[in-house]
Amino acid sequence: SGDGLVARIEFLGRQGRGGEALDLLQANWEIFPLERAAALAIQVSRNQTDETTAASVMERVAEILAKARRVDPGSLVLKLLDAEFLSLNGRPQESETIYRELLAAKDLPPVQSAIVANNLAFFLAKPATATDARKIIDSAIEQLGPLPDLLDTRGLVRLAEGDKQGAVEDLREAILSPSSLKYLHLASAELAAGDRAAAGAALEKARKNGLGKIRL
Repeated sequence: SGDGLVARIEFLGRQGRGGEALDLLQANWEIFPLERAAALAIQVSRNQTDETTAASVMERVAEILAKARRVDPGSLVLKLLDAEFLSLNGRPQESETIYRELLAAKDLPPVQSAIVANNLAFFLAKPATATDARKIIDSAIEQLGPLPDLLDTRGLVRLAEGDKQGAVEDLREAILSPSSLKYLHLASAELAAGDRAAAGAALEKARKNGLGKIRL
């Protein structure tokens, strides 16, 4: 079944058997929606830790994404996945360019525009670009409201701005929809604000929510 194949591909990817995972994906390409297949390929690449295997997997994933773009060149989801892959592949400037081009387009529906804005603000959550990031994430929150994923990004932006307590407040709200990454962000903010005990507790919750050495 499709669900069984997804589970198997994800399992092989987590085990560092990226080549086998991609073999299975490509052998059953027609079973999956195009965007789902591309997302699975990126997920496999994210879990590879062996440098030799990872390089080979990255090359194959790049080919899969190129094939997907040829089939559906206008897909917004594929463009977002392409930006994510470029970031994973050590090409953040190209990833940022895609997000900015998408935001500059006038035909994006409000929800999709807010998603792109959130992704771009996450990339710009650094001291040098925090002001730009704050304007972008504030516009996304104005569009969609204070959703946990958006508050997670704003918390990181506030941390980059030096507003440590504001970052803690946003990130504590964000974990109402918990994930390992959100707890990791909260741990960083709690530590920056000087509360080592709270930082330790948040890091432990990140581990319990699936944070592993690979992601860390």
